[in-house]
Amino acid sequence: MKRTALKDNSYKHTNLFQAAKSAVNGLFYAFKEERNLKIDILVFLVLWCIMLSLNFSVVEKIICCLNWALIVSMEVINTVFERVIDRIWGEDYNEEVKILKDMAAGAVFFLSASLVIIVGALCIVKLGGF
Repeated sequence: MKRTALKDNSYKHTNLFQAAKSAVNGLFYAFKEERNLKIDILVFLVLWCIMLSLNFSVVEKIICCLNWALIVSMEVINTVFERVIDRIWGEDYNEEVKILKDMAAGAVFFLSASLVIIVGALCIVKLGGF
């Protein structure tokens, strides 16, 4: 399938398989190139081991997995956002650009903190703390 630049609006997939293939390729690229996504995977594996050792229920595991999926999605969106901003703005420092990037990173941090809080609270309950 031949794809051209966005200017003529022909960078569209003709079927669901091609769209899914491009999405998976994008995720693999992000996991390969982005340090923060590698950290996200490592943290999730540690949390998963904790969840298994404390016999989290299926629902509790699903909640944690969905939260992690949101973290990964937001991390990818943040990366795209930062690269687009860098492409448009260039190398020159600008305080407003810094604030925009910090806000996007803050969204990722907020989701990450929520996962740690959720797993932490569930661990306390499992260990008889409540």
